[in-house]
Amino acid sequence: MFLRLSNGIFLYNNRAKELYIQKGVSPKKLIVIYNSLNFDETEYNRKQYNPLHKHSLLSIFQNAKLPVALYIGRVNKDKKIDTLLQSLKVLKDRNINLNCFIVGDGNDKANLESMVQQLNLTGQVHFTGSQYLEKDISQYMMASDVCVCPGPIGLTGIHALSYGVPAISNDNFNRQGPEHEAIIPGITGNFFCEGNVEDLAEKMHQCILARISDKEKNIQNCLDVIHNYYNPYYQRDIINQTILEKS
Repeated sequence: MFLRLSNGIFLYNNRAKELYIQKGVSPKKLIVIYNSLNFDETEYNRKQYNPLHKHSLLSIFQNAKLPVALYIGRVNKDKKIDTLLQSLKVLKDRNINLNCFIVGDGNDKANLESMVQQLNLTGQVHFTGSQYLEKDISQYMMASDVCVCPGPIGLTGIHALSYGVPAISNDNFNRQGPEHEAIIPGITGNFFCEGNVEDLAEKMHQCILARISDKEKNIQNCLDVIHNYYNPYYQRDIINQTILEKS
């Protein structure tokens, strides 16, 4: 009844549109507007990035030459960061070693630090603590090769892609943030079977290989999605167009 009162409904993703259509809402009312972050700020930081800073950040690791995975967000149990650590161990046992930044803080940090030692990942995983300044976050983003969120990804996916970094999250779309649609399997990241450590390890490896194969194309694929859809200028144009059509 509430939806029927409106002339149009803005939605964050196409999946929501399909679900509403299945419930009998007219497709003419449903406008997918996507979502965005501070586009201008991330663009500025990306263009100002100095590769020399990467060497400084990576010096914290035992082997600074390894590819880098990154998690950013709250360090709590519901984020399932333990799945990421276990996947790093799976790859290590296959003689495929990655470094990993855990950017953020939370009540599961001590447990995860202990797990790093138990899994023999010391020297490969670094907890940065909370980072709130975008100029600092951008350094970690652009020093990384893949962003991994084992739980729901939400705007973190947009954040990573804005810096040209592919993203990986789980395939339970009923519990995902709407921004998961920015992840195009094999193009801007991938999805792994929720809770499956082996599958996450495999998807991480695939993303790293794609990055190594053609880094510039890998970066551009991510940026294209942001520049085409997930930015406030695209949203502004959709809003203006919708108002004209509905007025």
